[in-house]
Amino acid sequence: MEKGLVSIIIPCYNAQKYVKRFLDSILRQTYKKIQLIIVDDASTDKTVDILKQYKEIMENEIEEYLIIQQLKNQGQAAAVNRGLKFVKGEYLTGADIDDEYTDNAVEQKVLFFENNPFYDFVRNECIMKNEETKKTEFYFRIRGRKKNEKIFQDLIQENNIWFPQGGYMYKSEAFFDRNNGKEIDISREGQNYQLLLPMAYKNKCGYIREILYIIYNRSDSHSHTKRSFEQEIIREKEIMQIVLRTMKRMEIDKEEYIRYEKILNEKLKRKLMNLAYINKNKLMRQ
Repeated sequence: MEKGLVSIIIPCYNAQKYVKRFLDSILRQTYKKIQLIIVDDASTDKTVDILKQYKEIMENEIEEYLIIQQLKNQGQAAAVNRGLKFVKGEYLTGADIDDEYTDNAVEQKVLFFENNPFYDFVRNECIMKNEETKKTEFYFRIRGRKKNEKIFQDLIQENNIWFPQGGYMYKSEAFFDRNNGKEIDISREGQNYQLLLPMAYKNKCGYIREILYIIYNRSDSHSHTKRSFEQEIIREKEIMQIVLRTMKRMEIDKEEYIRYEKILNEKLKRKLMNLAYINKNKLMRQ
């Protein structure tokens, strides 16, 4: 791994409306030792054309600019796997192509590691803005004064935690050691669980009390895909199975695995009950 280099993996698909905003946020970074790895998941719009338009300026501003094109659409997890094979940096992070970094995001996280060498990954605060109005809708920050360094159970319980990859940075060596090489399971859901859980199980997570990543909430995003009641149930069950498979790969102690499995089952029951309640109210209004 190249010392001081930050590798950023960006999966993208049909993002022509947002790609310039993200790339401009990379160009504004105060830290320039960046390897930007963009994996296009067989876009059918002008995404790749725009990416190529930025090639010359990017190559003059950052260390390396890679555009990797997949021949067919396989989903974010497959795109992440492809990108992981090209990582050269001492540090590793990611983002969604429709979001953006604040200008000092990369620098602040690198400085954190330089000043706190005993941490193997770090999280930072984020905000969510409405895509249409650009108004802030939500803050991703720790509630209360307590900030956990061991965040594994918080991730399992979705407690005082967030999942966007732009809210984290890893030491690459620790990441690849914990994630069993350079691949995660191919799935359409739950890739952030697969990236975070192995690191969180044994490694301390630092915290930067500063907003370094902006998430844009839009009605046509993957997370806002309209699903039927039955599809929502299937999705929640699939995510739980991904988490369980991830824990099995991590070789967690049997008794500990059973305890976390129980927590996940209880969480799934609550989510399904909530979905049933929402679906009932929807049917009553029809």
